Amino acid sequence: MPSLIEKPTQIVAAGTKPKLIEEFVGHVNSKTAGVSVARMRSPAGWSEPGQTPEFDEYSIVLSGTLRVAHKSGSLEVRAGQAVIAQGGEWVQYSTPEDAEYISVCVCRRFLRPTCTAIERFFIECLSQTRKILFAKVEFSNILVSSGVHN
Repeated sequence: MPSLIEKPTQIVAAGTKPKLIEEFVGHVNSKTAGVSVARMRSPAGWSEPGQTPEFDEYSIVLSGTLRVAHKSGSLEVRAGQAVIAQGGEWVQYSTPEDAEYISVCVCRRFLRPTCTAIERFFIECLSQTRKILFAKVEFSNILVSSGVHN
């Protein structure tokens, strides 16, 4: 049966200026493991530390510009454009002007049938996600919501 998500959970992101994250789907708002769907609202001049996440990230810019630095240079992603950042590659996100974008993060390990140590991985994966901050993960919820068993 489809589940209605009536409203997102607001999360303040790490970075040089506060950025608003509104998570619609993910661990925090819908108890969904392995994926996060969020709307980002970043002020001009926002940036975050570089990272090498273990998840793929798909971002669609709705307004403004999202700058994505990578080992070979940087991309300027403007309104109406999208960018894919593959897990395992170094990236750094920033917004040279006010920007709004949708971000979808998919943890790669959840796609493999031979996952082990699910709880440890889930905590590691989501703690690296700049969009999802959480204090507690319940092992039983991870197994139920992901459908993955040790």
